[in-house]
Amino acid sequence: EVACLSFSPDGTMLAVGMPAGSVIVMPIDQQGQTGDAARLGFAGERETPHCAAWAPDSSAVAFLDDSALLMVPLAGEPQRIEDWDIAVRGGGSFLIDYPPDRAVQWSPDGSVMAVARPSGTWLIPTGDGAPRRLHETPAFSVSWSPDSTQLVVGSRGPQAVVIRAADGMTLAELPIGYGPPVWSPVEDRIAFSDAGAGLVVVRPDGSDRIVVDDHGYNPTWSSDGRQLIYIQDAASAAWRLMMADAAGAGEPVTLVESIAISSARSFPAAEQITWQPVE
Repeated sequence: EVACLSFSPDGTMLAVGMPAGSVIVMPIDQQGQTGDAARLGFAGERETPHCAAWAPDSSAVAFLDDSALLMVPLAGEPQRIEDWDIAVRGGGSFLIDYPPDRAVQWSPDGSVMAVARPSGTWLIPTGDGAPRRLHETPAFSVSWSPDSTQLVVGSRGPQAVVIRAADGMTLAELPIGYGPPVWSPVEDRIAFSDAGAGLVVVRPDGSDRIVVDDHGYNPTWSSDGRQLIYIQDAASAAWRLMMADAAGAGEPVTLVESIAISSARSFPAAEQITWQPVE
């Protein structure tokens, strides 16, 4: 059983979370043909897989191992960063799902990683500099704006918090249902599951709302920001894999009529879906 599939930003590699806490990476072409897989720099005794986040230049992945952050280059020695998290009341477990979907994301400019923790949202520089807690609201997911100046964070409430990366100022709060909110890779639009409206796309301040699907959640953007892949969970059509225009044009398209759910997980995880960037 695997989880947290993730294409590299250049579309040439696929990272997969494996049992016992390891991550494998394999080359993949635009026809889906794969090459020899390599196991990256770490293997533990965990029962559940890690969720790898890619560097913007596709040179490395990063993932959480309990409260440690590992940065593992495809060529070179891995780096393990520890003793930066803060213990909180109630322990260190994540709020919704484990392994934590989208709990780590590299900034688009490559300078820093955002990490969601029960203790809040952290920024960890990829070069020199100390980790710092940007926001104290318990978080389970992070997603960067394309210009690396803002983040949308999935947090307790349920709500999503839009945060300014420079100083942690809260710019907006968005009501979310199940699953992490995700920022468009190309513009200031955020997709998320609204508990009352289904899958929606909004501006970072919550304006210009578009309802994409009344029963959609766990969206993943295409690399050009024009489409969304997501799960549909209507009473008559549970666990469909769907694709829709992010601007709300036309009707959603069914990609897979029925999705099997692993006995080890109660929900399809967001990072069990990944969209290959292609030229």
